[in-house]
Amino acid sequence: MLFYRKLSRYIFPLLLIVAVTLFKLSFNELLGARTPFLLYTAVIVATIWYSGWAIGLITNFVCVGIVDYYFIQPYHSFIMPSRIGIQVAVFTGQNLLVAVMGYSMKRALKKSEAAENKFRLLIEQACDLLVLRNEVGKAIYVSPKVKEIFGYSPQEYEAQIIDRLYTPKSLTEYKGSVEQILAIPGGCSFVKLQFIRKDGSYGWLEGEVFNYLTEPGIYAMVSHFRDVTERIGIEAQKDSFIGIASHELKTPLTSIKAYLQVMESKAKRHDDPFFKDALTKVNHQIKKMTVMINGFLNLSRFESGKLHLDKETFNLNDLVQEIIDENRLIMSGHEIDFKPVSDVYVYADRDKIGSVISNLISNAAKYSVNGKVINIATEITNKHVQISVQDFGMGIKPEDKKRLFERYYRVEAEQNKIISGFGIGLYLSAEIIKLHDGSIWVESEIGKGSIFYFTISSVVDMA
Repeated sequence: MLFYRKLSRYIFPLLLIVAVTLFKLSFNELLGARTPFLLYTAVIVATIWYSGWAIGLITNFVCVGIVDYYFIQPYHSFIMPSRIGIQVAVFTGQNLLVAVMGYSMKRALKKSEAAENKFRLLIEQACDLLVLRNEVGKAIYVSPKVKEIFGYSPQEYEAQIIDRLYTPKSLTEYKGSVEQILAIPGGCSFVKLQFIRKDGSYGWLEGEVFNYLTEPGIYAMVSHFRDVTERIGIEAQKDSFIGIASHELKTPLTSIKAYLQVMESKAKRHDDPFFKDALTKVNHQIKKMTVMINGFLNLSRFESGKLHLDKETFNLNDLVQEIIDENRLIMSGHEIDFKPVSDVYVYADRDKIGSVISNLISNAAKYSVNGKVINIATEITNKHVQISVQDFGMGIKPEDKKRLFERYYRVEAEQNKIISGFGIGLYLSAEIIKLHDGSIWVESEIGKGSIFYFTISSVVDMA
């Protein structure tokens, strides 16, 4: 195959020369002799483009000989008048220039194509699926891996309407994410979608959608996805196990707490300091275990859609103070400074908001050295109450901040290896705040600490 490709580079200019010469000989009277080199210039340009600059230059001199022999007086002779010699020199010079320009352009084009192919390959290998959609949502490009994931060929996928590719709930979430970034050129939104394969089975995709509708050369909404079907299945099994285990652990733990209360009562009557201190420490550990089990139970309930809110009206500052008092016994190495706003009442789930505050205070203590102050404050802004918990610990990297509220996500750092945790506390806190139509976020600087904020919108006027 390579031999024929090389051979064609020589045959191509030869056929062009023959065709142009026969054409010019046939219509010489009509074309005239004033521009004998004009048609051959086109032959040389085409040859340079197809066969390369070296063969193009050889073709140039062949064309000069043909023109001199057939179309310049005296005909059928290679004798060339001096005035024609100037034309030949100009003709050869311009062809040399064309050869150099053609060679440079072809080389630049090859580099551009190579860079484009490399870029496309890198993008396609960096994710499981790459999809480009125009402003009306029609797929205009999809990477070849769509066959492995959806079962459709790229052409079949592009012909499908988007409603057939995702479940109704995921489709609503996807469209919502797109609407959020439509007004933000270059904007990005994270999505997690349940999709429908060609055979009717289901899977899960996770990735980002970028608004490149105004980006020159792209003009599309670009989505790059990873197939996380296997991971979601494993997580579902893990959640099921955690839910069952937590329920099984809660029953004996309740019995232990009952016996512990009896023992504490007897210890008070006997006034044994060692016994009382030991029971106090055991009680603290029981409380920690209870918080952990309740966290797992809440996670299981949330994943199954059974996490409900029992809302009531309560004083938020009183709740924060209660949690601070409970934690002071455990966090003796930290000073907690609470700056409340004037009495603020909210309509929310007291226990679940309490678990969010407790989790944030616990994290502030875990991720900052002993002796550091933990600042807690409440304030009212635009009919929202805002709670902040500030520590002066190790801080959080920008890349970790993006994933901090994901399930099972823990910041990977050397000093974190000795800190206990399962990566569900902040995830559950974020979901509880979402159920209250609030928001949660963090501001942090490495080496200086972090401030976690969350808001609740259901402020009650008790006046």
